[in-house]
Amino acid sequence: MTLRISRAQSGVGLIEVLIAVVVLSIGLLGLAGVQLTSMRSSSSALAKTQANTLGNDILDRMRANRGAALAGDYNTEFDSKHGAGSVAEDDLSDWKAALAEYLPGGQGRVEVDDSDTQIQIRWREDWADEADKSGYVIVNMRTRL
Repeated sequence: MTLRISRAQSGVGLIEVLIAVVVLSIGLLGLAGVQLTSMRSSSSALAKTQANTLGNDILDRMRANRGAALAGDYNTEFDSKHGAGSVAEDDLSDWKAALAEYLPGGQGRVEVDDSDTQIQIRWREDWADEADKSGYVIVNMRTRL
């Protein structure tokens, strides 16, 4: 009797394990991509909700001080600063501070023409699909006082 040892099948188990590790790695990378997309979308939705809330905040302040709003005391540009003084200046100062606190690079602009009011709020989201060339996402609100 002769003992024959077949070596044709040696190492097959190791190759199967390596293929399983590669397939698992690709699956985990896909899962990480989905998680990243989900986190970005959630962050973007939160920022849009904050922008909407802050836009309504300045509108409420303007309605409470309608005479000054119609006189143009609430008109402001994105980069302008406001100090203490009148009620409108205090409101704008508080509003701009809240924009900077709750939105990344948050800025606001208000324009009152007669009673037509336009509020623009922008913040940085370089990766967002709706961002402009400078990386800002802009929310526009229009209403009448």
